[in-house]
Amino acid sequence: MGILGWLKGIYVVLGPRWLLAFGGLIIVGYLLSFSQLRSNQQEVIIRYFSGWEASVARDLLMESRGKLFLESSQFNDVVTKLKNAFEVSPYLGILELHFASVVYPITLQKMDQVIAANYSLPRQNTLSCESPESFSLHSGLMRIAELKYCLNSQKLMRAAFTSPLFLAILLATLGLLNILTVRLKNEALLKLEKEQQEYQKLTAEKMLALERQNVLQARQLAHDIQSPLSALLVVSDLAAQGHLGSKELGVLQSAIERVKDISKALLRKSSGDLKNSSRSPIHNEANTNGPSIGISLKSVLANLIEEFAVRYPKSEFTVVGRDFSGNYEMETHDIYRIVLNLVQNSCQAERSSAILKVRVSFRQRRDDVYVEVVDNGRGIPHDLQDRIFDLGFTRGKSDGNGLGLYTVKQLIESYGGKIEMSSIEGFGTTFGFTLKRKVFPSVGSPAVARTNS
Repeated sequence: MGILGWLKGIYVVLGPRWLLAFGGLIIVGYLLSFSQLRSNQQEVIIRYFSGWEASVARDLLMESRGKLFLESSQFNDVVTKLKNAFEVSPYLGILELHFASVVYPITLQKMDQVIAANYSLPRQNTLSCESPESFSLHSGLMRIAELKYCLNSQKLMRAAFTSPLFLAILLATLGLLNILTVRLKNEALLKLEKEQQEYQKLTAEKMLALERQNVLQARQLAHDIQSPLSALLVVSDLAAQGHLGSKELGVLQSAIERVKDISKALLRKSSGDLKNSSRSPIHNEANTNGPSIGISLKSVLANLIEEFAVRYPKSEFTVVGRDFSGNYEMETHDIYRIVLNLVQNSCQAERSSAILKVRVSFRQRRDDVYVEVVDNGRGIPHDLQDRIFDLGFTRGKSDGNGLGLYTVKQLIESYGGKIEMSSIEGFGTTFGFTLKRKVFPSVGSPAVARTNS
């Protein structure tokens, strides 16, 4: 069972090709061992009879010249010498000796450890083995006799399995097989270990990315809710002072609605995190509530500007653009967030004049609406302008966290739009972005219906 298990393990590790290759190597080793053993026995037999011919066969030839067969004493003497050949070579099976002057040959066969001698076979009979070996015995130039013999192939085959040559080849082959198996096992284990390490590393990276995403979402939530909370605090202070009018009530209602929108967006985002865990939290948050249908962009922007006017009474805020009802790919809540972050960035940045002026304008184009937020702040140095949309980058703000402009860019690009920025230090900054129109196919017609201006 142990050997079978070992072979099964080798088969699993190496496969059938390597196993057949090593099996072929063992077979070749066995054939070499068999061939060597056979050649050795032939040399032993030839060496024995080569020494025997001069002392015995020559005398027998001289004594039996002209006779048809050997006398009894001569026959017994020859048989005794021939039997010794079976002791010299234990693998000898049949031996036949033909004297040049005697008609009948002497045949000896070893069966079950008994050697039978025969002196009655005619000369034309051959040995029973398939390919008998033969050689002539000479005394000088005189041919004395011809010797034919057959080796016992079955005994040779069995002996070849235990010969030193075959055992050496077998042990070497098994050693190589074991070395190769161990090496391939180690390589497989190393590969498996490497794959496990890569998997663990990938899992750790995913967990770290998820943790960072959760942290970013928490920061984003805190950042988004900060503006409506600020508006609520301002209105609360005004109410305490007895200055709560219709304008302040509108800001209060707008702030409450924004808190509700942030809560709904957070719930939608958390329910979609499992499906979109590989995307950024801003991308997960976008496109969750469908397009904005039939909205007045000027009304949305005016409500937003009104809130900032209450929060920053010493600053000037204006909305410029012709009012129209339009359909947009972007959700109204996200339009609000983008403009809010841009205006908030203007309000929190350093100023170059005593009065901050912020203008939000919009204009229709063929396939989209272009929105601009312009301020007269201090501007952004040229060497910093490439970094302003990076996560965590902030400048000139005492409480900046580097999320506002990053969020703006991510949201706009998630809807297929783009944002531009130009700034002159000492004069102010302009941000511009595109709002893609939402188009619907006309009923019964392949043409695309566009929103009328």
